[in-house]
Amino acid sequence: HRAIEVFQEFFLEVGLPPYLTQNDVLEVPVSVMNYLREPQDVRVALAPAGWYESVGAHEASLHVGAGKVGGVRFRIRTRTPGIQRLRVDVFQGERLADAMERTLEILPDGREGVFHASRILEERQSFRYQVPAHAVDGGSSLVVRLHPGCFAQVVEGMDSMLHMPCG
Repeated sequence: HRAIEVFQEFFLEVGLPPYLTQNDVLEVPVSVMNYLREPQDVRVALAPAGWYESVGAHEASLHVGAGKVGGVRFRIRTRTPGIQRLRVDVFQGERLADAMERTLEILPDGREGVFHASRILEERQSFRYQVPAHAVDGGSSLVVRLHPGCFAQVVEGMDSMLHMPCG
């Protein structure tokens, strides 16, 4: 048996936290790794998306030396709550050299309100919950969990504890 070495000579990395809050302003760090034998002049660009707005440039030119790592930062302001995707492209001339897409969750800018109801279901039952009129637009969600018995809730709780602290 022989080991196969897989190596990408030119690529980018985007550093983002998994969660942000609506209206956050942050710098998105983008690293461009050039393990080629020649220096590279590249253009790094954030793909447009409706969930954020650029605070400054959404594109930058970068010279990355041979065997070096270069970096650029883009300032953005988050707008729309929910699961969002940020795509960053790197171009060498007009050719797309690499791209990376990160998924993150934008949490609503407000105070969380939680409603719990626990009942034994017999035939038909209904539950009502009214989202407050002052709720953040697009920031409401509903999670319904049905358990076949009390022991299932215990198993679910233990499962979540086993994932801690790393999730």
